This record gives sequence, C-alpha cells and structure tokens, in this order.
Amino acid sequence: MGIYENRIQEKMSERHLNWNTDFVAALANAEGIPGASEASLSKSFRNLKELDSTRTAMPLDLLLGRFIKLIDAFQPFKLQFDDPAKALQLLKAYESGALAVSITRQEPGALIYPVLAIEHLVERNKFFQGIQDNKPSWGTEAAPIKERAIADAAARVLNDMGHPCHAVMIRMRTTETKIAKTLLDLGFVFQEEANGND
Repeated sequence: MGIYENRIQEKMSERHLNWNTDFVAALANAEGIPGASEASLSKSFRNLKELDSTRTAMPLDLLLGRFIKLIDAFQPFKLQFDDPAKALQLLKAYESGALAVSITRQEPGALIYPVLAIEHLVERNKFFQGIQDNKPSWGTEAAPIKERAIADAAARVLNDMGHPCHAVMIRMRTTETKIAKTLLDLGFVFQEEANGND
C-alpha cells in the first residue's frame, strides 16, 4: 500500500471522519475523482492493487483533508454526513465563504427583541459591534440598537468614516441591558473641535 493509501485510510478511520469505503467512493465519484470505486478502495486497503497516485490517491487524500478542516471548524459539534453530494455541497459552501460557522451562548433572561442593527454594505454578513480602540468593530453578531434615530445617526458617522453601511431592523435574542439607547452606548465619543477663534 502506498503512502497516499495509508493517509486515506487514516483519515477515513474512527479517529477522524469515521467513513466507510462506500461513502468515500460515492464522494470521490461526486467530485469527479477517477479510479476510486468501492472495489478499488477495498483492494487497495488489502494491498491487492495500488491506486493511481496522481489521478486518484492524491486528489482523494486532499479531499478528505478538506473535510477534516471543515469538521474541525464545527468543534465541539459533530457533523454527520449521510449524502455524499450534500456533504460536498456543504464543503464547497464553507470554503467559498457562503457558509459561516458561528457559535453563540444564550444568556439567562435573554429574549427576542425587535432591534436595529448596522450592516456593512461591502463585507457580507458583517455587522457593527461598536467602537473599540477608537475604531469600528465588525463581526457576525450585531450591536442591538433601540431607536431608529440612533441607528441612522451611527450609520451616517460610520459612512463618513469610510465604512459603507445602513441600519436594518432585525429580531435578536439579547437582554434589555445590552440594547444601545444612545451613541455613547455604542462607543462613540464626540469632542468639540476648537476652531482657532478665541
């Protein structure tokens, strides 16, 4: 058995993916990797026939490595794949950035409130989280804002700072104390500039 076959078998093992040869063969077929039928994989793992290194073994090893990275991103949750075509679709969505992994913890007393959030217009799925270290902070979880006037004012300031964004109404699980009621709650500090006329 060649080096790639050993690596493939290791990645398929219970320590990593816990996949059988049927599933891996179907996955390879869906990805267009030739020579990775269930029979070919079984023969290879029993040292009866080696897989073609460049056309089959290496691409299959790389594909399984990509799945291990995907599974690691979802830790501590365990992904279970039943359909090879859907598994491949999920992998490609994750790698292209169309699927983001976000793990949040629900706080005691958190309810779902209708609030405003400031969404970045260039960076997809990025929301304003507040001013930190005198700079806007963006992430997947928005800073909830109570009033439309406050959200619009914050969006105007952020746009003036070179961050194209707008205020949107969303429903969010949060606590009443975390909902911003003023620009100061969002971290904005306004100072009056001296105009030089004393």
